[in-house]
Amino acid sequence: MIDQKRFRRAVQLFTAAVVLVGTLFGMSAAYVGSRESKSVVRAELPSDGEVPLKAAFLRQGDLWLQSGERERRLTEGEQAHQPLWSPDGHWLAYTSGERTIRLLHPASGKRIEVGSGISYEWSPVANLLAFQDGEVLQVTDVAKADDEKFQNAALGVGSYSWLPDGSGFLVSTGAQLLPDGWSDLSIYEVPFVYGKEMQKARLVVRLPSQSKSFFAVRTSKFKWSADRKWISFIAVPTASLSADSNTLCVMYWNGRKIIPAGEMLNYDDWVAWSPRGDLLALIAGNGRDATAGKKLTVERPPFRKQSVYTPQGFADRDPVWEDSRYIVVSRFQESAGGGATPQPGAPQPFLARVDVQDGTSAALPSLQGAYGDYRPVYIPASRYLSWIRTNRDTSSVWISGPDGSGEREWIGKMDVAPDYYGHFDWAETIDWYGDRESGE
Repeated sequence: MIDQKRFRRAVQLFTAAVVLVGTLFGMSAAYVGSRESKSVVRAELPSDGEVPLKAAFLRQGDLWLQSGERERRLTEGEQAHQPLWSPDGHWLAYTSGERTIRLLHPASGKRIEVGSGISYEWSPVANLLAFQDGEVLQVTDVAKADDEKFQNAALGVGSYSWLPDGSGFLVSTGAQLLPDGWSDLSIYEVPFVYGKEMQKARLVVRLPSQSKSFFAVRTSKFKWSADRKWISFIAVPTASLSADSNTLCVMYWNGRKIIPAGEMLNYDDWVAWSPRGDLLALIAGNGRDATAGKKLTVERPPFRKQSVYTPQGFADRDPVWEDSRYIVVSRFQESAGGGATPQPGAPQPFLARVDVQDGTSAALPSLQGAYGDYRPVYIPASRYLSWIRTNRDTSSVWISGPDGSGEREWIGKMDVAPDYYGHFDWAETIDWYGDRESGE
């Protein structure tokens, strides 16, 4: 007969052994998983077939759509500029000619002419397009645009941005030159509901008066940190001064206190909040030459200390966060004495991936020769890195994994953006749907 006591003991020992093995296996798997989570995630890019990306871009002045591997022309002979996707990806806003704002629904071909204006921006939560006509802020509701082109939202506006929840705007006034000097700038919160009368604005803060250390006659657009506690904007002086230096300002939303965070050129795309938390990346440095003395700098509250990640002898531009650890920039080797856009034969810009935790950076795969890599963007939904490759005569759009693996051309023969002292305004020629600019 079986000794029941010994049998139970054997079962207990066997069970314990199984649990121990399972635990050790789980620990091993967890350890491997932790190592893999810290390693670079490589995206497998198909050489053929569909890519879950789409972009609107310009080719010979016409607006084109690239969706996956298919492209088609959307306009003909309009001289289009500045394509901009609606938040749902169904509508495109763009400028036709000098100042005519038009809307286009690529799927149906429907077109709406909104009117004359500049500085248009979609609501983050709805198909409402805001734009400026002089100092008047106006809004178009796509669903009602056939009957009502637009509605006034605010007067006396110098610059503006939508509030993150789409409930209104943050606007700044423009300074006026008075007999005793320039007037102060003010920032207001403006509630807005389409179909209702203009609502009373609430004063948020007044910027400091003109002094030896601070001078601004207008602001850039506003950008919010991912936690919505902080707002950044560029304080812009008169044109002749602004070409060489502007002040990046940060404001705590609940405290309404303005904090100077650095000197930089007046380029909105050179400021980017991390997709989580409150890290602020900027390209710091004075002087209008975009290829010299421009350093990738990261700050966090209370914005009193700067961490610089650009190596000696190099200049950075176009920062984009992949996540809260990695930033990709377009990096130049500085030439003696600077000198605007690199000429053929000179070292061309390449993409560098910067680890803000350990301070290291690595160059991503790049072509040699006369072509340089500019304007990296990151598309979180598909985890693709995309950028523009150009020799200043022709340009193309490339895609890869976050670490540069599997790079290949995605769009060919795109128009080259206008440039000023080495800074290309690529927003004139392309807009990726779903790209990360500030936060998620």
